Amino acid sequence: MLFLTLLIASLLLIATLFIEYQIYQHTTAERLNNRKRIHSWWGIFVLCLIVFYAGNITLALFVLGLSLWAISEFLRLLKHRISLSHTLLTIALIAAYYLATPYLLTLPRYYSVLLLLLPIILMLLSLIIHPKFTTPLVIITALSSLILIDTFSQQSGLLLLYLISITALNDILQYMTGKLFGKHHFAPTLSPNKTYEGAAGGLLLSSMIGTLTLPFILPINWQIALLIASTLSLCGMLGDLYISYFKRRAQVKHTGNSIPGHGGLLDRIDSLLLTAPLFAVSVLLIQS
Repeated sequence: MLFLTLLIASLLLIATLFIEYQIYQHTTAERLNNRKRIHSWWGIFVLCLIVFYAGNITLALFVLGLSLWAISEFLRLLKHRISLSHTLLTIALIAAYYLATPYLLTLPRYYSVLLLLLPIILMLLSLIIHPKFTTPLVIITALSSLILIDTFSQQSGLLLLYLISITALNDILQYMTGKLFGKHHFAPTLSPNKTYEGAAGGLLLSSMIGTLTLPFILPINWQIALLIASTLSLCGMLGDLYISYFKRRAQVKHTGNSIPGHGGLLDRIDSLLLTAPLFAVSVLLIQS
């Protein structure tokens, strides 16, 4: 735990110093925005450390707050406001996840896996059925996977920190390699800034880092670690494209402006909509 925390803090410190050096050399709007971005990352890192080790009730309340916030942002994209029914449904479903998690371990594994894959099924349905009803369910069930991970393992805080870190690292490395080497856009309609070079660089580097660190957290060999890390990296990008699809339909760049340098909450956690349930499935199968 201490090693991963120090590693993340060291990477953030290096990024902070690099951005400050860039600003010192030549101030631009993009570099000032990167300063806001890295300051927000520090806040996200500290908040996650506190929540992941404060106990399962705190985690459930955290998931509830994130879900309501993200659903509100998504509904604004569709020109709707979050309703009382949305709020009550969110509270009820997350409470159900919280109360039911101890019993999941007594069920046959395929039932639990099906429950964990529910966000992916709902995500596919949301492209067919009206997203006002299905996408909020995607958000709730995906983020509730964090509660399930907390139940499956004695070292849940470390696992959750790994999940958040590798998901965020994938986004950051895709952005960095895209800025440095990106020339060929692969999804100009959905996400104009994404390039083949950025996607490949981010996937390769985050998969490598995830593979090297995961065997120290879970009792697995490097081949299984590579499979999990590379799957998380790929699915993080797909989760990003999923929310980008709705942003393009609404003709907006961000889902909000609540997180300095990042946009809205949903801009920041879109990758988790796929990585969280898939990592929960991995943890469940390994721990069983």
